[in-house]
Amino acid sequence: MFTPTYDLKWLQQKIAEGDDGFINAGGIRTELSGNQEAESSTAPYSQRKAFAKLVELSRRKKQLSQLELAEKINVDVDEIIEIEDESVISAEPSTIFALAREFEIPSKPLMELAGLTKREDKKIREASIRFATNSGNKAPLQPEEDCLLEAFVNTLISMR
Repeated sequence: MFTPTYDLKWLQQKIAEGDDGFINAGGIRTELSGNQEAESSTAPYSQRKAFAKLVELSRRKKQLSQLELAEKINVDVDEIIEIEDESVISAEPSTIFALAREFEIPSKPLMELAGLTKREDKKIREASIRFATNSGNKAPLQPEEDCLLEAFVNTLISMR
């Protein structure tokens, strides 16, 4: 097994100098924070739920199965399943970028929604709560769901 080596003081210094980014390369972020909670998403539950529903409804709108979406964006189908089931702790940034391209949503707000970046903007939290609490079943998109999805995507697009 590969054991990474790194200078903890150097990493802490780089984080202190950074622009609110994060480091997560095989658990380094956990070690730096001193607790296990750092491994979980930085997004509130409502945002993670909204992210899951956004992926699910956007996929269904394109009439793709989870497998078809995974193949189209070149990711493992398990990651799509985990995202939609809200069981993913932290999606891979490359997956978020691929989803953003596929669904024509700006990657920055999608990264925040997935918990990979954090801003002090309440707009995404409010939109997430509204979207997550008003989207529901797994049947084909109803006109109301389609309107909810479009309104939420437009909110994300406006946050460029």
